[in-house]
Amino acid sequence: MRTLAVFLVCGGLLSVLLKYEMLWDFANYHYFNPWALLNGRINEDAAVAGLNAFFNPLIDVPLYLLITYFNDYPNFIYFMQGLWFGALAYVYYKIASLFFAGSGRKERWGVIWSLAAGLSGYAVFFQIGTSTNEIPSAFWVLLSLWLLLREIFENKRYRNKIFFCAGLVAGLAAGLKFTGGIYGMSIGVALVVCKGYLRLSWRNIMVFAGGCVGGFVLADGYWMWILQREFGNPFFPFFNAYFRSPYLEAVNYRGAQFIPTEFWRLVLLPFYWVADWYRKEGGVVVIDWRLALAYVCLLFWGGKYLWAKIQDKALPFRKQSVFLGVFAVSAYVLWLNVYSIVRYMIPIEMLASLLIVGTLLALMPEEKSARDIYLLPVSAVAAILLLTPLYSQIWGCRNCEIDGKNFEKFVEVKGVNVPDNALLMFYNFPTSALLPYFSRTAKNLQGVNVLQQNYRYTSMDSDYFNDNPRWKKLKKDILARDYAARIAFIAAEPGSLLQIDKARDPVLKDMDCRRLETNIYPYYEICVSPDMKEKIFSEK
Repeated sequence: MRTLAVFLVCGGLLSVLLKYEMLWDFANYHYFNPWALLNGRINEDAAVAGLNAFFNPLIDVPLYLLITYFNDYPNFIYFMQGLWFGALAYVYYKIASLFFAGSGRKERWGVIWSLAAGLSGYAVFFQIGTSTNEIPSAFWVLLSLWLLLREIFENKRYRNKIFFCAGLVAGLAAGLKFTGGIYGMSIGVALVVCKGYLRLSWRNIMVFAGGCVGGFVLADGYWMWILQREFGNPFFPFFNAYFRSPYLEAVNYRGAQFIPTEFWRLVLLPFYWVADWYRKEGGVVVIDWRLALAYVCLLFWGGKYLWAKIQDKALPFRKQSVFLGVFAVSAYVLWLNVYSIVRYMIPIEMLASLLIVGTLLALMPEEKSARDIYLLPVSAVAAILLLTPLYSQIWGCRNCEIDGKNFEKFVEVKGVNVPDNALLMFYNFPTSALLPYFSRTAKNLQGVNVLQQNYRYTSMDSDYFNDNPRWKKLKKDILARDYAARIAFIAAEPGSLLQIDKARDPVLKDMDCRRLETNIYPYYEICVSPDMKEKIFSEK
């Protein structure tokens, strides 16, 4: 417990120091979704967060409650958010300790190097303390792996209750956020492939699968019921080609824009990333060789195994290495073909570091002079890996140049008083976070998405939410009501294609617009009618 406490405290303190935040996703739905759930506002505010509004909000509730009660203490919120990273680091430490089983010097260094490499990768490091929820999801995944590894390779008891618990937490990861689903499936693949090799029973595997189903239903069952009730699709907006909700086209919605379409880029993506530092995803520079080096390590061990087979020699592999290898390769193939989005690959990235360190230690010469020479390129590899957080660009930050360090609260808007019974009209995503923020001081607020240009589903002339008759009717009914004030908010980075032509917009053309000073998202404008300026705009 003392070791766990150390990891948790270190994770919390690191989060306080970094103050990272994925500004776009937080402003788009991570703040709005739990507010809508806890306040009975599901499908009450028309499409204000787009299709992201229908992702399971349960995992976002803890952060929402922290903001609700401790918004004046942002460092406390960041510390609490960082506990997830500390918990993930602790479970990864336990897996590394099993992987490098033994009390020798090489084994100890293997654990230390794995921690350094595994916790400094781009996917995990730049999500510390953020609302993306990929670190909590990765924690549940690695916890499931650790329970199985300990039971199979350390305890050697194959108890069904442990397999069920491992399945339960893997199912929780998938139910809380669907991006965790590929990892539960990958653990299942590893169990089936290694069944005979590890002397598992089919009952072990079926109990694990049953745990996965139970964990998924426990985490997502209530939300599935709400989606079925409101939209006629328990997985809305996904799988709509089968469920045919009238709120969406009859297509299986997926964000496939980052999946490589060229064959060689699909096969050799990690090597393209080594040379192609500017990533389309997020539009940032990333320097991270972990996947490419892990690819080389796999090719090395695969080649060594084939050479041994040709020579009719035995090349024994440690069973835990085989199990983890099958899991990691399965997870990578699924990730590559389903998402190819960096922030979803934390477990893959961390196990890649484990493979790299394990390979380097396995190849280390015994003779001191040869070992000294060998450590030179190893040190260079270590330096490249550890420089990733220093020389890659941050996705978002609440305490850096993006907000000028001008804010004392976790979320804050300056100089605006929203009256009761007001309509907040949103242009573009991400804007929905303003609804729960202003609802803290104003009553009976209503939100409506007037126009969004971030992504389109049916045509280039109009966005999906202005084409679909269900959304059109809901929006029309909202806009027809009487309000004490109508306030428009526009989200658009300067110079982007998302700029709204305010002079031609029938609502905005008669409004007074100015920049909104806030740390929720740095590119907001607020527009109000001239007769409401004195009431809404206050002295800073």
